[in-house]
Amino acid sequence: MYCMPQRERGGDRMLNSLLTEMERHEGIIMLATNRPLDLDEAMHRRITYAVLHLSFSMCVVTSKL
Repeated sequence: MYCMPQRERGGDRMLNSLLTEMERHEGIIMLATNRPLDLDEAMHRRITYAVLHLSFSMCVVTSKL
């Protein structure tokens, strides 16, 4: 499911629903994207840990803690 283009066109109902469900969920959510720079601030606020694969031999883990 790709929600970001809809937000640019003003129809962000699907993205708002996804963000709401992410807030309500009490378990682990795994997300993947090949366009991390397209994520907006609302999505970044809901991500606690991010794993960035720069190459097959290097991996970076970031945390907001």
